[in-house]
Amino acid sequence: MEYYRRPDDAIGSIEIVFGDVEVYKCTYRPSLNFTPIRAAYDTLVRWDSSPLLRECTRWIRKHGDDPLGVQHYAIFFDLGPYYEVVCRRVDCSIDGRLVFAANEPQGYKHRYGG
Repeated sequence: MEYYRRPDDAIGSIEIVFGDVEVYKCTYRPSLNFTPIRAAYDTLVRWDSSPLLRECTRWIRKHGDDPLGVQHYAIFFDLGPYYEVVCRRVDCSIDGRLVFAANEPQGYKHRYGG
């Protein structure tokens, strides 16, 4: 959850909720490669291809699950770590109003109770 000041001087909120998370990674500044940070600075980005996504997809298959719908998202805030999440769903809300939703594909069922 992040809070910001709206143009009318009221406090607003932005919320990003990740669902069916496979991997969560937090990389701190001294270890960072600055190329991905530029794209993910104050912005939620989806990487279509990445070493982390490929590794996660291989692991899911190795353990008998279907990686269908698994996506790699990243975001970087001022002086904060570079957050990466490999998951199947993400919802973004501004001031409690859903503005973006990426859900698992139609018909996908997770092996553990889908």
